[in-house]
Amino acid sequence: MHLYRIDKRRFDKNDIITPCTTFEETMKDSQLEVEHSLDELKPSGVPARKECLFLFCDLSSALIFCSKYGGYIYEVAVEQDDIYWRADTNMLDNIHDIFKITECEDVRTTVVRRYWEAGSHTFQPCYELLVRQAKVINIVWGKENAMDLIKSEVAKYGTIEKT
Repeated sequence: MHLYRIDKRRFDKNDIITPCTTFEETMKDSQLEVEHSLDELKPSGVPARKECLFLFCDLSSALIFCSKYGGYIYEVAVEQDDIYWRADTNMLDNIHDIFKITECEDVRTTVVRRYWEAGSHTFQPCYELLVRQAKVINIVWGKENAMDLIKSEVAKYGTIEKT
C-alpha cells in the first residue's frame, strides 16, 4: 500500500522511516493534555501515538499538512497488516479547540473517545494512518526537487494559476 509521510528529517529511497518519539517535547499545555488523553483512551493493541508514524492516504492531504508545518513529502510503502489505526486528522483540530474552551472532563473524554471510534469522521475527512514504520518509495517534495516539481506542474497546465 502506498501512502504519504511528512517529515522534517531527510531520507533517501528505500530508507525505513521510524517514529521520532520526541515530538511531545515541542508541545505546550493543552496540546500535551490532548496527547495524554488520546493515549489514555486508545484502543488496546494500538501503540501510543508518539510510537507511531502518521501517514496520509492521498497526496492532497499531505500537501495541506506540509504547507502548515513544512518538511519533506515522501511516498512510502506499508503492508495493510501494519496499519494500527485510521482516523480523521480534522477531529484532532476539533479536540484541541475543545480542550482550549473547556476543562470539563466529560466533554473532553467524549470528544477523544470519538476520535478512537472506528468510522468516525468530519464533513471533509483528512485521514491519517498510524503505523510503526514505512519504507521510502519516492521523495515527492523536498528542497532538492521543489523547483522541478513546480516547473513540471506549470508545464502540464500552461500557467501557474491552474496548477
